[in-house]
Amino acid sequence: TLADQLADHVVADGATDPTEVLRAFAPSLPVRLLRNGRSLGRSGAAQRGLEEARGALVSFLDDDDTREPHHLETLTRALGERGGRVAYADVECVVEDASGRPGARSYFNAPFDPARLHFENTIPIMAVVAERALALEVGGFDPALEYFEDWDLWLRLARRSSTSSNSSAAS
Repeated sequence: TLADQLADHVVADGATDPTEVLRAFAPSLPVRLLRNGRSLGRSGAAQRGLEEARGALVSFLDDDDTREPHHLETLTRALGERGGRVAYADVECVVEDASGRPGARSYFNAPFDPARLHFENTIPIMAVVAERALALEVGGFDPALEYFEDWDLWLRLARRSSTSSNSSAAS
């Protein structure tokens, strides 16, 4: 199943306790909660998640992001059909106003372009599904980076594997 292939845990690195949110997912997707004794920052928390993952595939979702229900299934299928080791989806970014209503929107929906990736990060972190082994093989997330840790990883993944984009699995 898809749940068997993907990572099965949440890394709690911030002040917000995700326990109640995780309970809502427990019936369909059991997860382990990994608490850091001290904050590791974005990159360190993502690296811990990558290292602790038990599934063949990994995907990352920050606490302020959401995904469409079919996102992971569509990208997992794309990996199998296209033979790649990394796939990503289009992303719609919605900025909410103070009352929580949707406001400004922007889109990440460019086809994969390795040359463009060298000067612009066109792939948000929540859009990707990758083989865990490949992500570890290229060194994972660099804990020394406070910003652009995902972009740094995408560049290294792109040098080792084909990457496919999929517009039908929006995040």
